[in-house]
Amino acid sequence: MNGAKRFQYSLESLLRKRNWELDVQRTEESRIKEVLQKQQQEKQELDKYIALLEQEMRASRARDSVLEPTRYQAMIAYINGQRDLLEQKVEQLRKTSDLHDQTIEQIKAQRKSIKSLEKHRDRKKKLHEVEANKWQLAQSDELWLMHRHRIDS
Repeated sequence: MNGAKRFQYSLESLLRKRNWELDVQRTEESRIKEVLQKQQQEKQELDKYIALLEQEMRASRARDSVLEPTRYQAMIAYINGQRDLLEQKVEQLRKTSDLHDQTIEQIKAQRKSIKSLEKHRDRKKKLHEVEANKWQLAQSDELWLMHRHRIDS
């Protein structure tokens, strides 16, 4: 083994690839988080809107003890349509939240994988340094013995 040989980690390209993948996953998590926040805001706004519609309908019934059946049915149908939309938003929010959770778990697994590779690299580097030191000591011993042999001869 040549003592002057520089340490090269054979899995360095894999480590760089995993770090790149982690960056991609972090970007994806950030994007999903933004979508999730937007969906939560839309759901809250729709919740408020439905509550406002229901309140207006109750107030209208209180003002006009007799409400036209067609107008009443139209209001009920519209509110029910908004509730259906709210259910769709809740389901969409749940799916996005699940996707966000999965992405977080993937990031954790990727970090663990990177840490393992880094520890492996560090162990290999230390082993390389120990071997290089042994080689240098062996070279020094050999030079000393050769020098000593010349003096004795």
